[in-house]
Amino acid sequence: MTTNEEVVKEFTMYGTNELKRAGHLYFNYDVLYSYGIHFPLLVRLKEGWILNKDKYSVTTSKHRSICKRHIKDYIEMTTQEIKNLLFKLLTENHKLRLVTLEDINKLRICWELEHNENKSI
Repeated sequence: MTTNEEVVKEFTMYGTNELKRAGHLYFNYDVLYSYGIHFPLLVRLKEGWILNKDKYSVTTSKHRSICKRHIKDYIEMTTQEIKNLLFKLLTENHKLRLVTLEDINKLRICWELEHNENKSI
């Protein structure tokens, strides 16, 4: 039986793209999920990671701890920010493994500027 630690290790070592599962933790391609697609826990990029910072359950907190032991350069985002990002990147045919943390930070700045402009209208 595969453990959560083994699933995270396989994912963070840029292993297979095939679906891997251990209990409520699994990945498919470049997204690791905790309890389902509603909670993307970790996204792998070309250089770095996006870690979900939302609190969901005790088990998800344990999943986050396992992830943090296996990754170095990462930024934290909320579930909604990650979903918005994935939607934007995938609808524009970007491959996550070609996206860098710098690219993500540029996108976040653009979103903040757009959000602030919409607030002032």
